[in-house]
Amino acid sequence: MSFASRAKATAKRLITKYGNDLYLVEYSVGGYNATTGEKDEVETPHPIKGAVTNFTTAQMANDNITADDLLVIVETDMNVTRDWKIKIGTKYLQIINIVTITAQNAKIILKIQVRA
Repeated sequence: MSFASRAKATAKRLITKYGNDLYLVEYSVGGYNATTGEKDEVETPHPIKGAVTNFTTAQMANDNITADDLLVIVETDMNVTRDWKIKIGTKYLQIINIVTITAQNAKIILKIQVRA
């Protein structure tokens, strides 16, 4: 077993055990709404476990991070983009930034910065 596969398995085990229930919400364009003249948006929620935490004071020194931003850490093979949202409880959070943590060219976890 390679280092990357062990790291991925450990991340999955810890996030599953200690993480929060949340949804990665994918948006795609549905049909055209002739009444409103706009394209309908289709929401596809993907249930997942994720570790949700605040940013540290040192991390908030970055101009891109505000005091209300949260850091969500997930282990997934989905191709998450900034067009998606994260739903925690009934609250939808906008994805601001995604950092992919890799080892040996394999994706281990995603660190996602979200904002209400």
